[in-house]
Amino acid sequence: AGLRLQRAASAPAPAGPSPPLPERRAMGQGLSDCRPCRRAHDRASDTIKVDTTLLQYPDSKLPGESGDDVNLVFEPLAVEDQERRRHFDGDEQLRREMAELDQRRLLSKLEKRWQEKEEAWYAAEVEDHHIRRAKEELSVITEQELAEQRAAAEEAERITREAEEERLEREAAERRAAEALVATFLQERRFTSVHEPRKRWRKTSYALHEAVQRKRPDVVRALFLCGADSEVTDSAGRTPRALAMQLNKKGSHDVVLAVFAERTEGPSS
Repeated sequence: AGLRLQRAASAPAPAGPSPPLPERRAMGQGLSDCRPCRRAHDRASDTIKVDTTLLQYPDSKLPGESGDDVNLVFEPLAVEDQERRRHFDGDEQLRREMAELDQRRLLSKLEKRWQEKEEAWYAAEVEDHHIRRAKEELSVITEQELAEQRAAAEEAERITREAEEERLEREAAERRAAEALVATFLQERRFTSVHEPRKRWRKTSYALHEAVQRKRPDVVRALFLCGADSEVTDSAGRTPRALAMQLNKKGSHDVVLAVFAERTEGPSS
């Protein structure tokens, strides 16, 4: 029936105006004369019966139609259906491939990120190891340096202490020797002490003046060690240094003047 409708629709229309359709009548009446049936509703006579065997798709044939006619109708539909299925399968395959590609990319990013974290962790571990080792080495070096510094300080203190002790002993020995030398000189030259003048023939002088006149630099140095005053004057108003400069003829009293130069001089007279 579908094929007949298709063929009828594809047939060319006759030339000229279409003839008017005859007015359909039922039982000698027009369409406007129809009235609804007033008889009672009969369910058995009003029910439409359908043969379901004629609706089978696509192998069943309509009554009065051949298999070729059925194939002409359903074969394009089958081809279109296969084309749709092919495109659908291709799209589904493409979606699966895209999903797999996205998954691989995601996995690659995750692996790269994990690798970066591992490298950063390893670098941090190496840095911490080097820092710990450097601290340990520095601690050992610091302890060694502190021990060496303590030992050096103790050694320097010992040396200084020994040198001071030697200096004090040397000064004490020099003072004892100077006291002995001064005592002998005072006794020989008739002086009562280092600080007391000797008066003879209306002339006044001190032991330091006498040592300058005698050109005794050792006695001059010994008198200074015993506390002699370098600014005392004799009856002529001369200090011991002034007297040495007055008596110095052609360097005769240079050694005595050198002893005076060793001391911090006061105002010269």
